[in-house]
Amino acid sequence: MLKKSVFIFRNLHQDLWSAWNFNMQGLVFHANDLLLENAEFRVRENARQQVIRERRKVVHAGVRGIVTSFREQDIRGWQRVRYNPYEGPHFVRVSDGSPVFFADKVYFRGDGKVFARGIR
Repeated sequence: MLKKSVFIFRNLHQDLWSAWNFNMQGLVFHANDLLLENAEFRVRENARQQVIRERRKVVHAGVRGIVTSFREQDIRGWQRVRYNPYEGPHFVRVSDGSPVFFADKVYFRGDGKVFARGIR
């Protein structure tokens, strides 16, 4: 199991989740499903503004943390989280639109949806 800090983002070309390792300065894997712990949700505001200005997709948002599983998870009781650069500068809870910055666990599902537990 990969126990290093990675940055997870949606790879729109391959319709998968991709992981970037900052120490290696490169992609380390692609996955359909994965679980991240000690997660921090990040948005690079300058790149977000570029997306808005140019109406072109650029990797600028994702979640940093430790990968602990590549298996499907039971997400009962978890909250769905989403991000849209045109709607605001943060990841938000789908239920009420409140910003999300950290979570104990984040599950990235193969269909592109994200769920979190222990949001703070």
